[in-house]
Amino acid sequence: MDEYIYRLLSVLCFRYIFRNITRIKDYLDLQFIARALERVGDYSKNICEDAIFVESAVDIRHGGVLSHEDN
Repeated sequence: MDEYIYRLLSVLCFRYIFRNITRIKDYLDLQFIARALERVGDYSKNICEDAIFVESAVDIRHGGVLSHEDN
């Protein structure tokens, strides 16, 4: 889902760049901010997965599921 939103933002930024070329720096800054936020989200997801593994010894990465019995 986050990849879809990132691509959508990219397309929208490029559309606005061509409409208003004088604000190109603003749109590129927005693009870099979006990429950084996506990476923060990925890192926080990895930290959460590691915390669950440390606590319950269940690997939920790559589509694994934490059952209620494992809590």
